[in-house]
Amino acid sequence: MPPMASEAAQLKTAQDLIRSHFKGELNFDDNIERLGYIISPEGRLVAPVMVAMLHSVQTVLSIPDEGEPDIAMLLTLEELSPAEKNGALPDHWRIYHGDPPDVNWAFLNIDMARMGEYILDGEALKLSNPLADQQAPVLRTMNQDPHLIRRICHEVLTVQIDAPVMVGFDPEGFDIRGTFEVFRIPTPTLMNSAEQAIMTFESLDPQHG
Repeated sequence: MPPMASEAAQLKTAQDLIRSHFKGELNFDDNIERLGYIISPEGRLVAPVMVAMLHSVQTVLSIPDEGEPDIAMLLTLEELSPAEKNGALPDHWRIYHGDPPDVNWAFLNIDMARMGEYILDGEALKLSNPLADQQAPVLRTMNQDPHLIRRICHEVLTVQIDAPVMVGFDPEGFDIRGTFEVFRIPTPTLMNSAEQAIMTFESLDPQHG
């Protein structure tokens, strides 16, 4: 594989890891804490954080957090403004993760990342979601049929989720919350509208057609 193609493949792998894991290990001033995050519509990571994290000299988020990390991201934490703290982002985080462990909220801005031998630019890892403002009607429609979601999770992910809830989607896939974790269902093609999202998800049903 040519070098440029290999770098592009590594970047896509890193983007997919960030989209699909929803949690990682945050290393700050020789402390390590497990941290759940979401991705804001403009592509920035958001999470509830400890005050000590906000004042840390160096903060690194590793994903996944089992064994050696596949990707390690050097972060700059930026505290959410009062309006943002009372806005949609914390509520969106709660939909994914439940009650937050801290009352402070921050953007986790990625300065750079390391994946294997590759150094990745943080700006390239901002995963904006052009479908963010179209999510509500799709989520309402899909969550009216939990049996459909359960069948698709079993078909695509080979996992059995008793009470699945679709909590978000973007052009590349769907986020499904189970009892203890959030699962990612990637799509075979990019989606560019709410209507296409519904059709794409329903096409993954083994009973479709």
